[in-house]
Amino acid sequence: MLSIYLTHPMTGLPLRDVFAYYDDLTAKLRDIGYRALSPMLGTDWLREEADQPAGAIGYDDHPLCTPKAIFRRDHWMVREANVVFADFTGATSPSIGSCFELAWAHEIGAYVVVVMDRGNPHWHSFVLAGADVVFPTADDALDYLATLFHETSPVLKV
Repeated sequence: MLSIYLTHPMTGLPLRDVFAYYDDLTAKLRDIGYRALSPMLGTDWLREEADQPAGAIGYDDHPLCTPKAIFRRDHWMVREANVVFADFTGATSPSIGSCFELAWAHEIGAYVVVVMDRGNPHWHSFVLAGADVVFPTADDALDYLATLFHETSPVLKV
């Protein structure tokens, strides 16, 4: 099965919104046939902190929230992915974590699908060069990913 890693800026967003975003996108991609990986995997205990902004849980509050734990987990999941889906929709400032994940994806040769418009703070030569394709909306990207999965899966023997 093809694996897809999902990234989206989350710093400062309420955890409720972060979980809702990743839960919804994961369900859509699973319906297509992808195995979805996201930075929220293994963090269900954070759902109890739904009103807190992402990143507000202190680094000493839980072993899975240390900088090293977050960095290594996300790096490992990107390396497991065949495709990386980076949705920068609605970003008001650059996401350092998402940019790292794009660089890792490029380094390992994962296929990178980016969603953003020209006014986005991620509209930068490094992001554009690291992307294999850029779509203005998530719906356009999801339609493409569905076609990509169904067209390539026999070749890849998924």
